This record gives sequence, structure tokens and C-alpha cells, in this order.
Amino acid sequence: MKISSKALLFAASLILSVPALAHSNAYLDTLQAPHGGQLRMSGPYHMELVVSTPGELTAYVTDHGDAPQMTAGAEGVAKVKNGKKEISIKLEPVGENMLKGKGEFKVNAKTVVVVFLKMAGKDAEGFEFTPLKPKVKAKGRATQSDSAGHDGHH
Repeated sequence: MKISSKALLFAASLILSVPALAHSNAYLDTLQAPHGGQLRMSGPYHMELVVSTPGELTAYVTDHGDAPQMTAGAEGVAKVKNGKKEISIKLEPVGENMLKGKGEFKVNAKTVVVVFLKMAGKDAEGFEFTPLKPKVKAKGRATQSDSAGHDGHH
């Protein structure tokens, strides 16, 4: 079988481009999230997690192209960990691509939030938001702590 140099070059460029598609949490933390939260990635999804008010979490679900993913029929749970204390918060679908939940928790620099998401008819995915970073206003001023992120590759 004879392979042309153009085909070989094309195949090599595809192989070499795969690492460029990988995004670490550190990379995602450099991005400004649309709702001021923190971004993470798992499987086919991006999730932005926002501590919208004290004790309330809002998760926004998109695909790798940032297109909203319908959360109707989705199931979610957030495990909020502060040291040895951990609480579970059920996340309910609301709006187009959002899930929300409330619980008794406070966010600090050591808070870890792990979100498990099962979209309707799909496999479950897990997202770990740590360390939480402060919510950023449009002019760059930090406000309450938030989280949302992206890890893995497309």
C-alpha cells in the first residue's frame, strides 16, 4: 500500500494536535466563565459551577463547543466538602441548561465540590471543583467564592 506524503503529513498533524485539545483545570481556571463561576470538563460536557447565593449552587452544562445542553430529565448531586464535613445537595434541572440546589454550607479557600451528573439517556460524569476561586465581576473585582471548571480532553 502506497501512502502519499500529503496523507502522511495530514495524519501526523492530526496525531500531534490531540495534546493541544487537552485542557487541564489550571488552563480552565485562566478562562473567564460566562456566569462568573469555575469551569471543569468531564466526558462530552463542560460545567460551570456558581455559588449564586450563600448555600445555593447553580451548574450550567454545555458541550465542548459551549453550546447549551438541555438538562431536562438530568439528575445531579453535589458533594460539598469542608475539611471532614461533607454534605450532599440534590441538583434539580431548571431552565434550559441549568441545575440548582440548596444546602447548609459555606465556601472557603479549602472547599471542594464534586458534582455527579447523569444526563437523560447518558452515562454519569463527575466534575471536581477545587480550589474554588472567587467570583469575578466584569471589571475584575472579586466577590463571593464560586466554582466551575473543565478537565480532560475533547
